[in-house]
Amino acid sequence: EFDKLNKAIEKQDPVALRHAAHSFWPQLEFVGLKKAASIDDALEAEARSDFRYHVLTDLLKALKNDIEMGLKAMKRQGL
Repeated sequence: EFDKLNKAIEKQDPVALRHAAHSFWPQLEFVGLKKAASIDDALEAEARSDFRYHVLTDLLKALKNDIEMGLKAMKRQGL
């Protein structure tokens, strides 16, 4: 899913980005990555409005970072 987000931003395709973000959100919520889900929601909202490349790339970096931190925390907890 993360690759779909990245490709949609690189191609500057707001429709693909909205679809990718919308389908990724429930997966993030399901595994308890609430902050990542919130960032994903912001990606979808930005795709619906201005599609500012610099904002989207910053959000994508934040999303990747939060997912990585969340996965590390889950591993430490044995999940």
